[in-house]
Amino acid sequence: MNQPATSTPRGNLRPRLASQAAVVTFAVVTICVLGALLASLAPVRFDLTATREHRLAPQTAAIVAKLNRPLDLVVAAELSAMDTVTRRRTLDVVEKFGLASPNIRPTLIDTASPDGLRKFDAFLTDLAVKTKPAIDAATAGVTAVAQSAEATAAYLDETARTLEALRDSVVQSTLPAAQRDQVAGYWNTQASAARTLAEDTRQAAAKAREVLNKVAPPLPIPAIDESARILRGPVSTLATGLTVLSRAVEQFILDASSVGRPRDLARELAASLPSHRDIAARAVTQLDTLPQVPLLSIAKAVQRSRAVLLISPDDAAVTTPASSSRRAIIALNTDAIFPSAATEGAAADDRFRAEQLIAAGIASMISSSRPLVVLVHGAPAKAGPAYKGVRTLVDALSLRGIDVAEWAAGIDAEPPAIVEPDPAHPRPVVYLNLGIDVRSPDDATRMSKLASALTRLVAAGKNVLLSVNRSTLPGAGAQDPLVECLRPLGLTADSGRTLYEETRPMGTAGRDVLFDQIITDPLTEHPVSAAVSGLRLRLPLISPLEIAAASASPGAESAPKVTPLIRLAARPALWAEADWNIRQGLPAKDSARDLARDKPGDPPWVIGAAIERRLDPKTTQRVIVIGSALWVVDSVLAKEGATVDGRRILDAPGNAELACESVAWLAGLDDSIARSAAAQSVPTIPNLSGPQRSALQWLFVGIIPVGILLLGVLWRWLWG
Repeated sequence: MNQPATSTPRGNLRPRLASQAAVVTFAVVTICVLGALLASLAPVRFDLTATREHRLAPQTAAIVAKLNRPLDLVVAAELSAMDTVTRRRTLDVVEKFGLASPNIRPTLIDTASPDGLRKFDAFLTDLAVKTKPAIDAATAGVTAVAQSAEATAAYLDETARTLEALRDSVVQSTLPAAQRDQVAGYWNTQASAARTLAEDTRQAAAKAREVLNKVAPPLPIPAIDESARILRGPVSTLATGLTVLSRAVEQFILDASSVGRPRDLARELAASLPSHRDIAARAVTQLDTLPQVPLLSIAKAVQRSRAVLLISPDDAAVTTPASSSRRAIIALNTDAIFPSAATEGAAADDRFRAEQLIAAGIASMISSSRPLVVLVHGAPAKAGPAYKGVRTLVDALSLRGIDVAEWAAGIDAEPPAIVEPDPAHPRPVVYLNLGIDVRSPDDATRMSKLASALTRLVAAGKNVLLSVNRSTLPGAGAQDPLVECLRPLGLTADSGRTLYEETRPMGTAGRDVLFDQIITDPLTEHPVSAAVSGLRLRLPLISPLEIAAASASPGAESAPKVTPLIRLAARPALWAEADWNIRQGLPAKDSARDLARDKPGDPPWVIGAAIERRLDPKTTQRVIVIGSALWVVDSVLAKEGATVDGRRILDAPGNAELACESVAWLAGLDDSIARSAAAQSVPTIPNLSGPQRSALQWLFVGIIPVGILLLGVLWRWLWG
C-alpha cells in the first residue's frame, strides 16, 4: 500500500533558507576580507595600457634590482596646489618605485600647507643631524685653513720688513748706481706686494670665519662651501706668491753682485720661505679635498621649498672623501619632474621622463663610476657646452646618467684631460664620432686629423661608436681614411656608395627614391638589437658594411669577432649606388644600378655591426659601427611624428635608444642594456613571428569554431 507523499510547510522552509543564506554571505564576506588583507601584504598590479605606463621600464627595473641598501626617495612640492593631472602623475611614479623594491622608501611632503612646510624644515634638520660627521669634518678643515692663512699672513708681515731691510742694504752697497737703484726698486716692490698679500689673506680668513659661523638658509648647517670659496682664491695666490718670491731670493743669492749684508738677509729669507710656501700649498690641497657635505649639494634644490631627493642613510652617516664618486644625497631636476602644467596626453611623456630621471639618480648612487662619452668631431670650433646639432643626443645620454665631453680633433691633437685614466677611480670611456661635411681645403685638413684620431683610438684598444661618413674618395680611386681603421677589425665600410630604395607612390605613375631607411626589426640577435627591436629607427644615407675574415693583430690576444647589429633584407627595389646625383624621382628609363642584391637567396645588407677583440686576459675592446653619419643629429632625433593619445611622439624613438644601448654595451654595462622609460612611452606593436601567425590562424579558424560545437553538444547532452 502506497504511503501518501509528505511536504514541508513553506513556513518551516524559509527560516532554514535564510540561515543558510546568512552563513553563505558571512563566509563570502569573510573570504573577501581575508583576501583583501592578504593582497595588501603582497600587492600585485596588472598593467594593460599600450605603453605600460603603470609599470617600470625594463631598464629601470634592472637598475632597481641592483639596489642592495636602503634609499629614501623624498618628494617635497606644493602637491595640493598642483593640477590634478600633474599630481596624479607624480604620485604614480613615486608609488611605482616604492612597489618595485623594499629598499626604496618613498616620502611625500606637501609644502603648500603650513604643516607641510614644518615637516619639510624638520626633515632638513633631521638630515643635518644624520650628516653631522661630514659637516664637522668639513668645518674643521675650513677652520684649519683659515688659521693657517692667518699664520702665513703674519709671516708675510715679517717678510715685508726683511725685504725692506734688504732694500736698504742694497742702497748702501757699493754696486753701480744704475744697478743699485734697479735692485733696490725690485725688493721695494716685493716688500709692498708682501704687505698687500698679507692684508688680503688676513681679510679673507676673517670673512671666512664670519661666514662659517652663520647658518646657510634654508639648510640648518654652516655655509661651508661659501667659506671655502672665500679662502680658495687668496690662499692659492698666497702659495703662488711665496713660490715666486722664494725663486727670486734664491736667484739673488747666486748672483755675483750679492755680497755682504744683502746676501745674509737673502739667505735668512731663503731658509724660512720654503716651509711657509709648503704650508700654503697644503692649505690649497686641503680646500680641494674637503670631505663631501651631502646637504650642500642640494642647497639650490631646496630654496623654493621644492625638491626631489635620493638619500642613502648609510652613506650620509659617514664621512666621505672629496675624491670619492659615491654620493650620499642627490637632488634631481624638479623643473623636469614638475612641469608648470600638464595635459592628459602630455602627462604620459612627463611620467616616463620623471621615471628616467629617478632611475638615473639611483644608478649613479649604486655605481662606483659613471660612464663618459667623448664626442669626437672635426668641426672648426668646439661644440660644448651648447652642443648645437647634437643637443638631443647629449640630453638622452644625461638622462641615463652618462657624462659627456668632447674632443675637437680637427683643432686639438690630444683628447681632453678628463679622459685620462684615474687608477684610483676608473670609469668606462666611450668615443663617439660625429660626421663631417668636406667642402673646402680646410675641411679636408680637419677631416684628415679626425681620421688620424679615430685610427689612434682603435689601434689603442679604445671602445668606439663609429658612424660611417659618406666620402667621394672611393669614387676617385682613393681610400677613405675615416674608415680604414676598421680593416684590422674584420670590417669594411663602403663609404663611397649609398643605399637607395625605389618606391612607387600610390595614385601616381612616377617613381621615387628613398634616401632614409625606416627599421623596426634589426634582424639580429645582439643584445643591443633586442633592446631596440620594435622601435622605429631612421637611418639616413646609409653606407653598407661588409664583414671579412681578420686575424689577431700584433698586441691582441684573439682575432676580432664581428657580429651583425642591424641588417636590411635584400630586395629588388634596394640597391647601393655610387652616383650621388640621384634625386627625388627616377628618370623615365631605369637607372643603371651600381650594386644590387635582387636575386633570391642574396644575403641581407649589413648596416650595423658590433666588434669584440680581446687584447689581454683582462681587457676586451668593443667597437660598434653604424653605416650612417646623420642618425644622431637633432634633425633626426628630435623630429616629431604622429599624434598618439593627444601627444606628439618622436618620429624615430629608436635612434636615441640605439645610441644609449650601444654606449652601455661598449662600456661593459651589459646588465644595463634594456629598454628605457623614454622608449617605453612609445606604443609599439611588434611584428608577429611565423609561429605566432600560425597559432592565431588555428585559433580563429579551427579551435574556436570546434569549441563552440563541442559546447553545444555538451549542453544538449546535459539538458536534453
